[in-house]
Amino acid sequence: FLMIRRPPRSTQSRSSAASDVYKRQIDKVNIGKQDELKRLKEMEDFKQSQKEALVFFRKNTAQIEIVRDHKLEKVYFPILPFCKTLSKKKKKEFHEDVDRSSTQSKVTDLAIKFSGLYITEMEHEEKLRILFNTNRLFGFFTSQG
Repeated sequence: FLMIRRPPRSTQSRSSAASDVYKRQIDKVNIGKQDELKRLKEMEDFKQSQKEALVFFRKNTAQIEIVRDHKLEKVYFPILPFCKTLSKKKKKEFHEDVDRSSTQSKVTDLAIKFSGLYITEMEHEEKLRILFNTNRLFGFFTSQG
């Protein structure tokens, strides 16, 4: 005697097949919404990365304007880390002492002053900054002075 059994229904109502189709459609919509939210999050992350890159660029570059082929051009260049260590006193001294009588004299004065004392001082300050940051205990004792 062989018995054939029917598989059980998920629901007892006659519309269970339609209900299952509806549930699958809702699942597809939810997956589509999740994909869209993921893309929006990725776009938001990309925009945030762009903003951070622009802030970094502004903080770590400078520009000068030059005349080339009778056209004014902006030239961007990186600001080296040790350039940020020049003391306010030296910056003020430089601004007050530079010869501004002509463009040529400004460039000459800049080259003479920065080729020696200012670069040496900035490099020395950067070495000290690195030393104190890598050895916090040493930095602590020297700041107690």
